[in-house]
Amino acid sequence: MLGKHNICILSRTFPPMKCGIGDYAVHLANILSHDLNITVLTSGKAVSQGAQYQLSPVLNRYLFNPFQLLSAISRIHPDILHIQTPVLSWNSIILSVLQRYWKVKYPEMKIILTLHEYIDLPLYQQYALNANINYCDSIIVVDPNYSDKLLKRKLCSPDKITFIQNSMTLTVPMNSEIMLDIKSHYSANGSYVLMGFFGFINKLKGIEYILLTMKNLKLKNSLKTMFVILGGTGTGSGNYYRSLLKLISDYDLSDYVVFTGYLDQKDINSYIAAMDYMNLPFVDGYSPKNSSMIASISMKKPIITTKRMGRKMINSKGVYYLDNAYDIEKMEEYMLHFQEDHNLFNDVDYEELDYSWQRNGTDHLNVYNAIK
Repeated sequence: MLGKHNICILSRTFPPMKCGIGDYAVHLANILSHDLNITVLTSGKAVSQGAQYQLSPVLNRYLFNPFQLLSAISRIHPDILHIQTPVLSWNSIILSVLQRYWKVKYPEMKIILTLHEYIDLPLYQQYALNANINYCDSIIVVDPNYSDKLLKRKLCSPDKITFIQNSMTLTVPMNSEIMLDIKSHYSANGSYVLMGFFGFINKLKGIEYILLTMKNLKLKNSLKTMFVILGGTGTGSGNYYRSLLKLISDYDLSDYVVFTGYLDQKDINSYIAAMDYMNLPFVDGYSPKNSSMIASISMKKPIITTKRMGRKMINSKGVYYLDNAYDIEKMEEYMLHFQEDHNLFNDVDYEELDYSWQRNGTDHLNVYNAIK
C-alpha cells in the first residue's frame, strides 16, 4: 500500500470560486486525505474548507507563474504531483517545460495528469497538451473517448491510461419541504410538467433547440411544459444568453421559460428533485464527465440527452437519447410522452451507476499505488 505519502494536487480553481473542476478538487482532496498527506496547490483566492488536507493558495488562477510553481514544488517536495486541472494554451506550454525540468531535478517524483478536456478542445490545444501527456507517468481520463484518441495518436501505452468516472460535486442533501414548494410554485400547482436544465449556460448546451421544440409544440397548441433553467451564464457567454432571451421573445415563450440564475450548492439538489425530468441536449454529446448529468441521475430524474459520437454512453432505463442536439422531431416526441404519461417520471433504473466519492477515492489510490 502507498501509505501516508505526500501528494500534491494542482488545481487552478478551488472553492469558493464557481467552477466544477474546483468543486471536484475539494471532494477529491477530502476523500484522499483519509489515507494520504494531501496538499492542494491552487489559486490565491481559494479558502480552506477546514479539512485534513493542506491548502497552498499561492497561484494566479488564469496564468501559471513558473517561478511560483518551482518554489511551491521545491517546498512541498511531493512523492506525486497530480495535475488535476485543465492546462490550456500558455499554461500547457509552461507546465511542459517545468515537467521536463522536474524529471531531471526530482526523478523520484511521479507526475499524473487528469484530462478533464481533450477531444472537446480545438486541435491546437490538443496538440499543446500532447507535450504534457508525454512527460507524465500516468494519465487519468474522465471520458473513455479520450483514451481512444490518445491510443490512436500513440501518445502513451494503454497501461498508462486509466478511466475514472467523475463523482457528484453536489453533496448537500435534498430538502423535501423546499422541493415541494419549488414544484408547486413553478408548476402552478400541477398545471404544468416541469422540465429542467442544470448547468452553466453556454452555446455547447443546446438550449436553443429546446426552445425551438417548445415553439413547435406551442404552435400545435400542445405545450403543457414549464422549462426551468437552473444555472447562470458561463465565462464569455453573455451574448449567447441574450440570444436565448431574444428567442424566448420571438417564439412567444415568456410564460413557459424561467431562468433561476446561479444557485447556491445548498439549494440545487432540491431544485433538481422538484423537476419532473431533465433536458440536457449537449451539442458535443453526453460525456461521463458532465456534472449536470451526474447530478440529475443522482436525483433519479429521467433525462433527455444526446449520443456522443453516435454512442449511448450509458444504457440505463430513464435516459432518452437524441441522435444530436438539433434532433427536434425526437425531442418533441419525448416531451409529449412526458406530458401525457406522468408514470415516466419515476420509471428509471440507475442502480448500477456509482458516483460515490468512496469509489472515486479508491480508483485514485489504485493509480497512485501503481506508479510508486
